[in-house]
Amino acid sequence: MVAATGGSVSHFRDARHFASWFGLTPREHSSGLTRKLGRISKQGDKYLRMLLTHGARA
Repeated sequence: MVAATGGSVSHFRDARHFASWFGLTPREHSSGLTRKLGRISKQGDKYLRMLLTHGARA
């Protein structure tokens, strides 16, 4: 999937950073000991998200 955009996986520290680049990690609102996870941000690459969606539906 990364090859579809011409990118390289080597510049990501871990899988979480890779997923956030896709825009698939939830938004986080934290204060002190309270941690609230919101909806998926959808701020990543639209083309890659579309490929994942089509793959999930197949």
